[in-house]
Amino acid sequence: MKLFVIVCLFFLSQNVYSQVEKKLPFFYSYEQFQSYFSREKDEPIYPQLKVSNNELNSILGTVAMYPKFAKYKFIPQNVEVLVSFDTNGVITGTNIKYPGFDLFDTNATKLILATKLYWSPALSKGKAIPITLTIPVRFQMRPDSGQNVLYFLVTIFATEMIAKKDSTNTFPARLDYSDNHPPLEKKGKKASPYEQVKFVLKGVHKDLPTYSSFSGCFGTVRLGFNLDSKGVITNPQIIHAVCKSLNDEAMKDLKETAGKWLPARENGILIDSYVEFDFSYDEYGDYSFVNWTVSRLAYAAMEDAYEYLKNKKYDKALLSFKAASNYYLDDIELLFRLALVRLYTGQLEDGCNDLSKIKSIAIDTSYPSTVKEKDVDALMKESCGGE
Repeated sequence: MKLFVIVCLFFLSQNVYSQVEKKLPFFYSYEQFQSYFSREKDEPIYPQLKVSNNELNSILGTVAMYPKFAKYKFIPQNVEVLVSFDTNGVITGTNIKYPGFDLFDTNATKLILATKLYWSPALSKGKAIPITLTIPVRFQMRPDSGQNVLYFLVTIFATEMIAKKDSTNTFPARLDYSDNHPPLEKKGKKASPYEQVKFVLKGVHKDLPTYSSFSGCFGTVRLGFNLDSKGVITNPQIIHAVCKSLNDEAMKDLKETAGKWLPARENGILIDSYVEFDFSYDEYGDYSFVNWTVSRLAYAAMEDAYEYLKNKKYDKALLSFKAASNYYLDDIELLFRLALVRLYTGQLEDGCNDLSKIKSIAIDTSYPSTVKEKDVDALMKESCGGE
């Protein structure tokens, strides 16, 4: 009898859960998601988009962009955008909650602003109110084991909505995936590819300095290598070095990925290609590409750099900026600050290289609000003799 009751309760709970799951509304923001489950009486009615799904797909699909630079290096990112609405439901401002790579932050902001005029206002006790919400935008990679394809996805809102999807057909290479465990069986059927395979990430776990023993030896080692039409790696080289110990580790870890690369395709034909690949290390021994948790060491280094600038200690500021740039390789704002200090201290060649790199990165991501293209161009013309 007890067993019968337990079985009945189990199926009843499953049925209730299924019904609740089906009735869940679409959540645009983290706040809306949290309030739905908290059931607080004073929670406002949150802004809702006033357009149909087809219209929304059309609006977002023309704006959503997974930066080409990040595709080329297989870099994912999660961005949390603080979005302010006025009493008419119009977006009046945006801010990145945890700033990371500018190329992601800029594109996430553009995606949010594309919906600027399509929201209903937030309501409290029947009255329209201004409000600030946290809307996530995610840049993700997902493998398709059936087709041996890696998809780059741009998704938006707390309840994930895919804004754009494209494959790596035109890119030099894509990462393969390997078995994580024997295939699972569910009710006589094989588990989904996501349960059967583990995507091979480009990060590795290492023991690195703690916050209190900060030495600057942390960050991202970028490797470049050739990949033939059979997926064999040859001629690996260090494109961006951090320190000898991490450089050696990155070369070692690249060897461990042998056999897990798919060759590039062009018009359906396998071809030889060149690949650049990032190994990013932090003080915890974790790999990360500056997602919503920012490296404490990189953040501390930037804070130190700005403090040194205030006190006109330019040599020390330069060292701290360089330490931070070892983690944020493609951050336009950081590169611009680094270029300014280098040019001011007479390091023209290095400063001009930083400005050239900014121009290259901005092709795929545009400029953040803190750096103006005209200022970069003016500096290049004045200090580097370029346009």
